[in-house]
Amino acid sequence: MLEDCRQIAGKTGMIVVGPCQASIETALRLGNTYSVIIGQWQWKDQMIETIRKYGYDHQLASFRSIGMSVPEMVANPAEAEARILAESQAAVDDDKAEVIVLGCTLEIGFYRTVQASIGVPVVDPSIAALKSAEAAGDIRVRTGWGTSTRWGMEAPSDADMARFQILQTPYQFGGQIEVP
Repeated sequence: MLEDCRQIAGKTGMIVVGPCQASIETALRLGNTYSVIIGQWQWKDQMIETIRKYGYDHQLASFRSIGMSVPEMVANPAEAEARILAESQAAVDDDKAEVIVLGCTLEIGFYRTVQASIGVPVVDPSIAALKSAEAAGDIRVRTGWGTSTRWGMEAPSDADMARFQILQTPYQFGGQIEVP
């Protein structure tokens, strides 16, 4: 999905950033190994494939699950935070993780308490994605570097974009997109 968005973004001049990639790149600027704290084990397979595709699996110390679904985290944030803290501490102590990556954007804000308690950086995916997007936008403005439009990054044709109703309103860099 991220790659598809980047292909389309080449037509618009936009830069697309994903929380997983931004989080792991941030983590690897802060330490040599990282562990990912996920809500449920069923999410692990998809996440490990994404991490492998990005080439960051060699530094992965572990996955740890808090055993909660998204609705359960929403219903009981105090319990979610307590479980995140416990699994993060185990990842540091048992798996030798130097950095913790929260594996769900729903976990926004929990990093402060966990980080203060366990003594290693804890990367919040929402904040990592936002800051990565800000940096990418700044780089684009200063250097003109944007999403490639060649080879594997070639955007769909205008006919295909119209057929699938993608970006049906005119778009100009800095403008607004109306989603149908």
